[in-house]
Amino acid sequence: MGLLVASVRNQRAPGAAATTLTDDIKFGFTATSLHLDTFGLLVASASDTYQGVVDEVTQVRYSDVNSNPVSTIDGDDLFNTLQHFGNEPFITNNALTVDNQPKAFSLMQPFSPFPNDPQKNFGLAPNKGVQFTVDWLADTTIDNRTYDLTVEGISADIKPTPLGAVRFIRDAYTAAVGEQNFTDITGTGSRLLGVSNWETTEYDALAASAAPDVTTIREQAILYSNDINVGPYKTYRTWSMNRANQAPLDAAGNGTTLNMGASFQNFGMQNASGRLGLDMANANIKIRTTGGAANAARVNAVILN
Repeated sequence: MGLLVASVRNQRAPGAAATTLTDDIKFGFTATSLHLDTFGLLVASASDTYQGVVDEVTQVRYSDVNSNPVSTIDGDDLFNTLQHFGNEPFITNNALTVDNQPKAFSLMQPFSPFPNDPQKNFGLAPNKGVQFTVDWLADTTIDNRTYDLTVEGISADIKPTPLGAVRFIRDAYTAAVGEQNFTDITGTGSRLLGVSNWETTEYDALAASAAPDVTTIREQAILYSNDINVGPYKTYRTWSMNRANQAPLDAAGNGTTLNMGASFQNFGMQNASGRLGLDMANANIKIRTTGGAANAARVNAVILN
């Protein structure tokens, strides 16, 4: 048959209170991505920032027949990461801030490292998916919320046995100055495609005359059996690699990358030739993250499962 696009859920309402909603994702074809489109109306007393709108989706997870969940990532981390899959997620501008102004944004759960190229043999295999789960914040920036969930994929006669699916491994913790946090990803997949980080104290937030290494994440490295394989590197090495278009800034100075605390370390996620990312086979692999400030950090490993 070829390319498939189907509605999983149409205008489902999470309600006003914080809640968790699930949708079945057992498909008889190889799924390459899920699209979560959220709609709502601006709350009169809310500060209309891109961050505030996206925060309505607290966390996104999916499970398959082998694990529950197999993938976990916060909504704002997913929003920031999607540009590195070649997609800049949609969000309505914040120029109009009247009460009940319509607001919307999009998130994608990629199952393929190439969600825009269905010819690549990656994705969630037929009948392997179980549930897609979203944690919703209580009405804060928008209310009267609804969402659509759409799946894209390729029929099983064309792509019956994909080479793997993308998953996110989330590690949230409180950093301490000079201390090392180890995110153990041993046995979680076959290739490490990249690392999506978030840190509370990012470079723009530093005080006058501050040293450049007192951000929440001072440096990071990929360890194989406790030996450094990649790095050490600074998270801001990726400043020149940001793929997002520079959209107009919102009232808090944020663009479509929600804040400067987000960074993505790309290890060859979309290599044009050869194998993707770093080999994880037969190795004890950890992401070592050294703290430069005492506050919250998140390390999200992007893995081909």
